[in-house]
Amino acid sequence: ADPGDAGPLMRQQVLGVGPAFVFLAHQVGGGDLDVVEPDLVHVTLVGDVDYKHLAVAISDFTSWLPFEMATSHSGISDPDKRDIVKLGFRYSGQARDRDHFENNLRNLFAEHFELASSNELKSNSTGDFS
Repeated sequence: ADPGDAGPLMRQQVLGVGPAFVFLAHQVGGGDLDVVEPDLVHVTLVGDVDYKHLAVAISDFTSWLPFEMATSHSGISDPDKRDIVKLGFRYSGQARDRDHFENNLRNLFAEHFELASSNELKSNSTGDFS
């Protein structure tokens, strides 16, 4: 094969349909995300969320912090109709350092996005997204 031939890198079908965007996936089933993985670090963003900026931030933060993306759900909060994005991260570092790295992760998100207050988390704790 000629190294300048891009043929093998072409899509098999050109249908204009790509993979599902992770933040727009529908939640399957109700209940808490913690049922399956109780040790996830949860970060909830609210407000006018720029999903492209969010995707870049997640990629950047998880490239040098010991976390990997585990779950994401998005929707609209009631009654104010603001974006709400719930993210779950799996920690992959040493147990003794978890609190330090979790604080770093939360601080990075707080610098770039509006985080949900404890009151907002309580009012949207059912997991139901409109």
